[in-house]
Amino acid sequence: MIRASPLPWILLTLWAVWLYGFQAFFAAASWSAWVPDVGLVLMLSLAARLPNAEVPRVGVCVGLAGAAVSVDPAAAVLAAALGAVAIARGVRSVIEIKSPPVAGLLAFTASLGVQFWLARVHGARIALELGAAAPASGEFWTQAWPRALTTALVATFLGGVLAHLPGLTPLRRRRPWRVGASFP
Repeated sequence: MIRASPLPWILLTLWAVWLYGFQAFFAAASWSAWVPDVGLVLMLSLAARLPNAEVPRVGVCVGLAGAAVSVDPAAAVLAAALGAVAIARGVRSVIEIKSPPVAGLLAFTASLGVQFWLARVHGARIALELGAAAPASGEFWTQAWPRALTTALVATFLGGVLAHLPGLTPLRRRRPWRVGASFP
Protein backbone atom coordinates (compact mmCIF):
# COMPACT_ATOMS: atom_id res chain seq x y z
CA MET A 1 0.00 0.00 0.00
CA ILE A 2 1.36 3.38 -0.98
CA ARG A 3 0.89 6.16 1.54
CA ALA A 4 -0.28 9.47 0.14
CA SER A 5 1.88 12.50 0.75
CA PRO A 6 0.45 15.44 2.73
CA LEU A 7 2.36 17.91 0.55
CA PRO A 8 -0.45 18.49 -2.01
CA TRP A 9 -2.90 19.22 0.82
CA ILE A 10 -0.45 21.67 2.38
CA LEU A 11 0.03 23.35 -1.00
CA LEU A 12 -3.74 23.54 -1.48
CA THR A 13 -4.06 25.30 1.87
CA LEU A 14 -1.21 27.65 0.95
CA TRP A 15 -2.77 28.49 -2.42
CA ALA A 16 -6.09 29.16 -0.70
CA VAL A 17 -4.44 31.45 1.87
CA TRP A 18 -2.82 33.42 -0.93
CA LEU A 19 -6.08 33.65 -2.87
CA TYR A 20 -7.96 34.84 0.22
CA GLY A 21 -5.16 37.32 0.93
CA PHE A 22 -5.43 38.81 -2.56
CA GLN A 23 -9.20 38.86 -2.17
CA ALA A 24 -8.87 40.81 1.08
CA PHE A 25 -6.44 43.23 -0.58
CA PHE A 26 -8.88 43.98 -3.40
CA ALA A 27 -11.84 44.09 -0.99
CA ALA A 28 -10.26 47.11 0.70
CA ALA A 29 -11.18 49.17 -2.37
CA SER A 30 -14.42 51.08 -2.76
CA TRP A 31 -15.85 48.38 -5.07
CA SER A 32 -15.46 45.62 -2.49
CA ALA A 33 -18.93 44.21 -3.11
CA TRP A 34 -17.78 43.09 -6.57
CA VAL A 35 -14.74 41.11 -5.39
CA PRO A 36 -15.31 37.40 -6.11
CA ASP A 37 -14.82 34.63 -3.59
CA VAL A 38 -11.90 32.98 -5.38
CA GLY A 39 -11.28 30.50 -2.57
CA LEU A 40 -14.80 29.19 -3.06
CA VAL A 41 -14.14 28.85 -6.80
CA LEU A 42 -10.94 26.88 -6.09
CA MET A 43 -12.82 24.64 -3.68
CA LEU A 44 -15.68 23.96 -6.10
CA SER A 45 -13.38 23.37 -9.07
CA LEU A 46 -11.40 20.79 -7.11
CA ALA A 47 -14.60 19.24 -5.76
CA ALA A 48 -15.59 18.57 -9.36
CA ARG A 49 -12.33 16.82 -10.17
CA LEU A 50 -11.38 14.81 -7.07
CA PRO A 51 -12.62 11.43 -5.91
CA ASN A 52 -15.78 11.71 -3.83
CA ALA A 53 -14.09 10.62 -0.60
CA GLU A 54 -11.50 13.43 -0.77
CA VAL A 55 -13.93 16.31 -1.32
CA PRO A 56 -14.44 17.01 2.43
CA ARG A 57 -10.66 17.37 2.83
CA VAL A 58 -10.75 20.15 0.25
CA GLY A 59 -13.40 21.90 2.33
CA VAL A 60 -11.28 21.61 5.46
CA CYS A 61 -8.13 22.93 3.75
CA VAL A 62 -9.87 25.87 2.09
CA GLY A 63 -11.99 26.55 5.18
CA LEU A 64 -8.92 26.71 7.40
CA ALA A 65 -7.25 29.04 4.90
CA GLY A 66 -10.31 31.29 4.86
CA ALA A 67 -10.49 31.31 8.63
CA ALA A 68 -6.83 32.29 8.82
CA VAL A 69 -7.38 35.60 7.00
CA SER A 70 -11.01 36.36 7.86
CA VAL A 71 -12.42 38.57 10.59
CA ASP A 72 -15.40 36.24 10.83
CA PRO A 73 -15.38 33.49 13.47
CA ALA A 74 -13.18 30.59 12.41
CA ALA A 75 -15.86 28.00 13.16
CA ALA A 76 -18.37 29.84 10.96
CA VAL A 77 -15.93 30.09 8.04
CA LEU A 78 -15.04 26.41 8.34
CA ALA A 79 -18.72 25.45 8.55
CA ALA A 80 -19.47 27.55 5.46
CA ALA A 81 -16.71 25.81 3.51
CA LEU A 82 -17.83 22.36 4.60
CA GLY A 83 -21.42 23.23 3.74
CA ALA A 84 -20.40 24.40 0.27
CA VAL A 85 -18.48 21.20 -0.47
CA ALA A 86 -21.35 19.12 0.89
CA ILE A 87 -23.69 20.84 -1.56
CA ALA A 88 -21.16 20.36 -4.37
CA ARG A 89 -20.77 16.71 -3.47
CA GLY A 90 -24.52 16.22 -3.54
CA VAL A 91 -25.01 18.07 -6.82
CA ARG A 92 -22.08 16.24 -8.36
CA SER A 93 -23.81 12.90 -7.73
CA VAL A 94 -26.65 14.03 -10.00
CA ILE A 95 -25.03 16.15 -12.72
CA GLU A 96 -21.56 16.87 -14.09
CA ILE A 97 -20.30 20.03 -12.36
CA LYS A 98 -17.12 20.43 -14.43
CA SER A 99 -18.91 22.16 -17.29
CA PRO A 100 -18.55 25.96 -17.12
CA PRO A 101 -22.27 26.89 -17.03
CA VAL A 102 -23.05 24.40 -14.27
CA ALA A 103 -19.91 25.42 -12.36
CA GLY A 104 -20.98 29.07 -12.60
CA LEU A 105 -24.50 28.34 -11.38
CA LEU A 106 -23.17 26.21 -8.52
CA ALA A 107 -20.69 28.95 -7.57
CA PHE A 108 -23.46 31.56 -7.64
CA THR A 109 -25.71 29.59 -5.31
CA ALA A 110 -22.85 28.51 -3.04
CA SER A 111 -21.62 32.09 -2.80
CA LEU A 112 -25.07 33.31 -1.82
CA GLY A 113 -25.32 30.50 0.73
CA VAL A 114 -21.92 31.27 2.26
CA GLN A 115 -22.68 34.99 2.42
CA PHE A 116 -26.09 34.34 3.94
CA TRP A 117 -24.56 32.05 6.57
CA LEU A 118 -21.83 34.53 7.49
CA ALA A 119 -24.37 37.39 7.62
CA ARG A 120 -26.54 35.35 10.00
CA VAL A 121 -23.52 34.61 12.20
CA HIS A 122 -22.52 38.26 12.16
CA GLY A 123 -26.08 39.31 13.05
CA ALA A 124 -26.21 36.83 15.91
CA ARG A 125 -22.89 38.13 17.26
CA ILE A 126 -24.16 41.71 17.12
CA ALA A 127 -27.35 40.71 18.89
CA LEU A 128 -25.46 38.85 21.61
CA GLU A 129 -22.68 41.36 22.20
CA LEU A 130 -24.44 44.67 21.76
CA GLY A 131 -28.08 43.81 22.11
CA ALA A 132 -28.72 45.48 18.76
CA ALA A 133 -30.93 44.16 16.01
CA ALA A 134 -29.42 42.35 13.04
CA PRO A 135 -29.09 44.26 9.75
CA ALA A 136 -32.13 44.26 7.49
CA SER A 137 -32.33 41.55 4.86
CA GLY A 138 -32.71 44.13 2.08
CA GLU A 139 -29.19 45.32 2.78
CA PHE A 140 -27.94 41.77 2.56
CA TRP A 141 -29.31 41.18 -0.94
CA THR A 142 -27.92 44.45 -2.30
CA GLN A 143 -24.47 43.48 -1.03
CA ALA A 144 -24.61 39.74 -1.75
CA TRP A 145 -25.64 39.50 -5.38
CA PRO A 146 -22.64 41.40 -6.87
CA ARG A 147 -20.16 39.10 -5.13
CA ALA A 148 -22.17 36.02 -6.12
CA LEU A 149 -22.31 37.22 -9.72
CA THR A 150 -18.58 37.85 -9.99
CA THR A 151 -17.88 34.55 -8.24
CA ALA A 152 -20.04 32.79 -10.83
CA LEU A 153 -18.21 34.55 -13.67
CA VAL A 154 -14.82 33.57 -12.27
CA ALA A 155 -16.00 29.97 -11.83
CA THR A 156 -17.34 29.90 -15.37
CA PHE A 157 -14.24 31.25 -17.05
CA LEU A 158 -11.35 30.44 -14.67
CA GLY A 159 -12.54 27.54 -12.53
CA GLY A 160 -10.66 24.93 -14.53
CA VAL A 161 -7.48 26.99 -14.40
CA LEU A 162 -7.57 27.20 -10.61
CA ALA A 163 -7.87 23.42 -10.37
CA HIS A 164 -4.54 23.12 -12.20
CA LEU A 165 -2.42 25.29 -9.91
CA PRO A 166 1.14 24.05 -9.34
CA GLY A 167 1.39 21.37 -6.69
CA LEU A 168 -2.23 20.22 -6.94
CA THR A 169 -1.64 17.61 -9.65
CA PRO A 170 -1.29 14.69 -7.20
CA LEU A 171 -4.78 15.46 -5.91
CA ARG A 172 -6.34 15.17 -9.36
CA ARG A 173 -4.29 12.23 -10.60
CA ARG A 174 -6.23 9.07 -11.12
CA ARG A 175 -5.27 6.20 -8.86
CA PRO A 176 -3.93 3.12 -10.66
CA TRP A 177 -6.04 0.01 -10.79
CA ARG A 178 -5.18 -2.52 -8.15
CA VAL A 179 -4.10 -5.88 -9.40
CA GLY A 180 -6.72 -8.43 -8.47
CA ALA A 181 -4.71 -11.51 -9.30
CA SER A 182 -1.14 -12.08 -10.23
CA PHE A 183 0.06 -14.41 -12.89
CA PRO A 184 3.11 -16.58 -12.30
